[in-house]
Amino acid sequence: MSLKCHTIGRGTPFCGPYKIFLEYHLEAWSSEYSFAAINQFKSCSINKECADETVKRYTSKWISDCNQDGKIDCFDYTATHIMGPKMCHQFESHGRVYYTQYLQTQCGYQEDSSMNTGKSTTCLFK
Repeated sequence: MSLKCHTIGRGTPFCGPYKIFLEYHLEAWSSEYSFAAINQFKSCSINKECADETVKRYTSKWISDCNQDGKIDCFDYTATHIMGPKMCHQFESHGRVYYTQYLQTQCGYQEDSSMNTGKSTTCLFK
């Protein structure tokens, strides 16, 4: 899990464990583009707790039933985080690799030890 910022080519940097872009951060925190916002983006995105909060804010703001199964669950939160609100409905076909990696690395899930019926997980981004 990287806590650094990276840039591909001359593009916008993405930072932290959730690969957050500046625009994503600005939308999550309802911030205007400024030097202060850029600095806050960089420092927040590489801080695990702040990055968690950023993803929670973003997904809560834009959440919908991405896979149209009649419920809002962690799949929908993950799809919104990875694909964005306009493309989350294409997550299974276009973003499936990311979804599998996301679950395998436990970025969006944590074990719920209070359950006695085997391994259970709860979504961190609700």
